[in-house]
Formats: sequence, C-alpha cells, structure tokens
Amino acid sequence: MLVDGCHNAAELIQEVTTACSWNGKECNLGVHIDEGFSLFTEEMGIRKTVLLQQPFERLRMSSDDGVHMIFLDFGGPEAEIQLDLHSCPKTMVFIIHSFLSAKVKRLGLLA
Repeated sequence: MLVDGCHNAAELIQEVTTACSWNGKECNLGVHIDEGFSLFTEEMGIRKTVLLQQPFERLRMSSDDGVHMIFLDFGGPEAEIQLDLHSCPKTMVFIIHSFLSAKVKRLGLLA
C-alpha cells in the first residue's frame, strides 16, 4: 500500500526541481518521470538555458555523499556529473528511485 501510494504520487507530481551547482555554475536540476533529467538556468521563474538533458534510460548509476553532493552517471561523453544540492541529497535520491519504480510498474513488471 505504501509503495502504491509512492507510485501514485510520482505519476501525479510528474516533475521535481531543485537548486544546485554544476561545474561552479548555479542552476536547477529537474527530474521528470517521462523526460528524465535536465540541468537548466532560470530567470524570473522561466527556464532560460538547458545545460544538460538525459533520459532515465541513460542513467547507469547514482550515488551521493550523504552531505550535499549527488553523482549521476549517464555513461558516454558526459560520464559522471557531480551536483552540489546545497543540502542533504537523500530526498532527491528517493525521488529518483520513486520515479524509476513507478516507471517499472507502469510497464507491468511489478507483481
């Protein structure tokens, strides 16, 4: 029941964004259940420049330091990106895992 509630919330919310720093630049990390990951700059609440866009399917590994850094490995030329979330990364890691789990359920791969 708890897992179903988490999946339903992921489907309802669709996207979560948070402020972060990447390569010394202030930006935002967006995690969308269908479109995947995006790093972008924002001006007056409007997305200005997309710095990086990757689908969930390219994510090979994610980890964090438990303090403020999250590491996302997409393979290829971007390899591993390191993001400073300025706060504990556990919430964002949980959201990523919840979105992935909801996507698996959507495919009918969970009993």
